Amino acid sequence: MSKDQIKEIGEGLLKSKQKFLWVLKSAIVDKVEETELQELVGRSLLEKIEEKKQGIVVKEWVKQEEILTHHAIGGFFSHCGWNSAMEAAQRGVPMLAWTLNGDQRFNAEVVEKAGLGLWPKHWGWLGERLVKSEEIKKEIEGLMQDHKLRSMAQKVGEEAKRAWETGGTTEKVVGQIIEMLKLKV
Repeated sequence: MSKDQIKEIGEGLLKSKQKFLWVLKSAIVDKVEETELQELVGRSLLEKIEEKKQGIVVKEWVKQEEILTHHAIGGFFSHCGWNSAMEAAQRGVPMLAWTLNGDQRFNAEVVEKAGLGLWPKHWGWLGERLVKSEEIKKEIEGLMQDHKLRSMAQKVGEEAKRAWETGGTTEKVVGQIIEMLKLKV
């Protein structure tokens, strides 16, 4: 992702007037980070974020599942990788998808069609074009103000929780698979 796009995302987050935690990685997952946060985001933007006390920007790995579980989280701006999409859905958090590559477009389509999030397709793959801060602000506002979307995400989160509980559908299906495998042996 270009530094220009990073700055547009930061400005969009600020313009949305929503509180945020922005986790940035300059390197591929599991690669050593060598770029300083200030170099990545820019001193001016970091100062604006700090001055407005609207957000936190970090460059290290975070426990995404714990963050998504926190009651203050109202939405998740994500590349829509499978794990990220599933973690958000299981926790009832609506998503704003901006795909990078691979299966992420498929995942974003599933999220959108299930009513769990927004996917501004006209943004294209991340890096395909420079998406301006005003567009980003508009989509964040849409995500945060869409009560139908929030309600659907919460409903899916509750269903997922029930499925994983003792006696839930997950336990039943796993039990059925084990019984079928026993018959084959």
